[in-house]
Amino acid sequence: FSDKMEMSPRLAESYKVADDNVTYTIYLRKGVKFHNGDTFKASDVIFSLDHAIANPKVDNYCNSIKSYRAIDDYTIEIVSSAPNALFVWNLGYIEILNEKSVTEAGDKAFLSPETCIGTGPYYFTETSFEKLYALKAFPEYYRGEASIKEINYKVIADPSTALVAFESGEVDFITVPPANIKQLEDSNKHTMYMTPTAHCSYFIININKEPYNNKLIRQAMFYAINKEDVLLGAYDGYGEVAQNWAREGYIAHATNEGVNPYDYNPEKAKQLLAEAGYPNGIELGTIYAWSGNYFAKAAQIIQQNFADVGIKVSVTAVDQPALEDHIFWSKTFDMACYGTNVVGDSDFGFSNYFSDTAATAQPNLNPKLYELGYLGRSTLDPKERDKIYQEFWALVQDEATMLNMFHRYNVYASNPNLAAVVDVYFYNIYDWTWK
Repeated sequence: FSDKMEMSPRLAESYKVADDNVTYTIYLRKGVKFHNGDTFKASDVIFSLDHAIANPKVDNYCNSIKSYRAIDDYTIEIVSSAPNALFVWNLGYIEILNEKSVTEAGDKAFLSPETCIGTGPYYFTETSFEKLYALKAFPEYYRGEASIKEINYKVIADPSTALVAFESGEVDFITVPPANIKQLEDSNKHTMYMTPTAHCSYFIININKEPYNNKLIRQAMFYAINKEDVLLGAYDGYGEVAQNWAREGYIAHATNEGVNPYDYNPEKAKQLLAEAGYPNGIELGTIYAWSGNYFAKAAQIIQQNFADVGIKVSVTAVDQPALEDHIFWSKTFDMACYGTNVVGDSDFGFSNYFSDTAATAQPNLNPKLYELGYLGRSTLDPKERDKIYQEFWALVQDEATMLNMFHRYNVYASNPNLAAVVDVYFYNIYDWTWK
């Protein structure tokens, strides 16, 4: 995917769709080698589809596949269960595995360099997961050998320690914590990269608990939050206040037209609380946030915003796995601050957060959301999808279950002798060179 999330061919050179709109014939690239020397063929794709379909973590990308078969060594036929505007897009997320290496490794697959076999520009030479990932350029990469021959990813959990390592020259490229951006900019010793993103930092409410199932209370909470203050206090202002959960111009079929952004309005918040039966305020539960991350700062600012309109809450900081368990799996949270990279198409938001089937979704939302979400997915005409998602995103906002707070910037710094290239969502070291 490009930085505008346009697809370009890699292991598949092209595809065609039959007149039934569900049968896809995919033509694979010839002459591609895996890191172990095996030739990439259709059998590896079939094996990878089998593997992906058995993995619940990628179910969203596979659940519309009805059948698939190899026509020959370089041609695959895949049939969708129904017309799906995202079908080819979803196939792009399925990792292509080397059948031989995964089968031989069994339960030890992907746990050592010898069992992490792909077709990409680099192969692993070391995977001490808590400290270092080391890679070397793959000479037989089908797009040509990478310019930079060796990569060492150092895992440095503490941002301050990472910054010291970077400034001492031990590290050549880092993601810069917001609090240190100005310090590095002012030094004029490094190359800085600041890219806008479609990442959405959000405040989420568990509508399956009382009194959060009262939409008036949820809307009052949203009007009470000063998103400008949250962006400045939590992320030092390095971002843009969000008008919609899916960012217009970065996500297909996302729009701000007709969508209520919930601008800061404490008087409106008090009015809605009174309409909900709480003219003197209300005591609610706990905001969960990721300890040591900017989400914890956001939660504290929101706690004060709520206090200003008579809503009393507590804040509990937990580690990331515990936070995700509260929100997505056990669904035991009251409220939470978190974020996600919204990628590509408006269906990402529906599939991962607003559908009635995804593990990460909140159950028991307005049934109209599900109706619009499935309609948007099954409609192939782009203009019709624009209309559907305009209504969808307006309803998402009206239901007030997830407040889009801000879209952060991704900020990186590099050794001045390194010509790095960064995109909206990611960076590819294959495109980098030393000056």
